[in-house]
Amino acid sequence: MARDRCTECHSATLLSQNRTSRDGWIRTIRRMEKEEGLEPLGDLEKPILDYLAATYGVQVKPTELRRRRAPLRQPPVADGG
Repeated sequence: MARDRCTECHSATLLSQNRTSRDGWIRTIRRMEKEEGLEPLGDLEKPILDYLAATYGVQVKPTELRRRRAPLRQPPVADGG
């Protein structure tokens, strides 16, 4: 149901490239309603949000993300010229 509704206007690839939280999907839907003419989803909104959050949601909590390693402290490479 959700995939059918979303792919009326978007490719399935676009969905898979956009991972966000449930709140992020709500904001996306509201923006599309306001700016792009998406008809209100009504009773379909909850199952669509459930699907988007489960299938295209953020899989890793921000606190579990690895921090970027510290920069290497190496002398600059000499120019061979």
